[in-house]
Amino acid sequence: MNRKKENQERLAEDTEANEATDAPLPPHSTPRERLWRAFENPHTSTMALVFYYVTGFFIAVSVIANVVETVPCRPPKGSVKDLPCGEKYQLAFFCMDTACVLIFTFEYLMRLFAAPSRCKFMRSVMSVIDVVAIMPYYIGLVMPENEDVSGAFVTLRVFRVFRIFKFSRHSQGLRILGYTLKSCASELGFLLFSLTMAIIIFATVMFYAEKGTKGSTFTSIPASFWYTIVTMTTLG
Repeated sequence: MNRKKENQERLAEDTEANEATDAPLPPHSTPRERLWRAFENPHTSTMALVFYYVTGFFIAVSVIANVVETVPCRPPKGSVKDLPCGEKYQLAFFCMDTACVLIFTFEYLMRLFAAPSRCKFMRSVMSVIDVVAIMPYYIGLVMPENEDVSGAFVTLRVFRVFRIFKFSRHSQGLRILGYTLKSCASELGFLLFSLTMAIIIFATVMFYAEKGTKGSTFTSIPASFWYTIVTMTTLG
């Protein structure tokens, strides 16, 4: 009941914040204040609403492109091995990624300029997500192309998946989900701790039960973790 009440209070706060942004600005408001109001409530003007939907469109394009570029395509003539679409159509995906990153960068810089408190804005979770989502592109531009850093660049590209969290700016439901996870953090932590203890116990039992058996895949306790994790999370 307490968690339900807290979530209702979060919803009420979110609604009050939206109503506050719907209130008209005073006549002496600065362009910076009007710009921040446009970002917080795109329905205040047609241009803000258009930019809101354009940003959402490029977020969707970026996420879809990130998935599609890993799909195997037909190999070129003279080649037997299939190539990922991202390598076969490298220029097309690079241009698409460049357009998305430029939009995201422009949005971040404009939000940073219009924020009432820039320090508070830069420390916010959404601001960190915005930076993490666009930084791999710029680092990739200055990173030399050689085998020594290719592995690091591939790892860096993983962070592009954080762009999907940018949808939370466009969805009240995702914000509510974030509030719920935050309010249940202690319970989730206890659940994870209990699951970890059970995994260690049953992995130890499996290892010593199969020890000495010919052809056993449980060669160590860590090697038994996978079996216990899959068993507990699918059947337990």
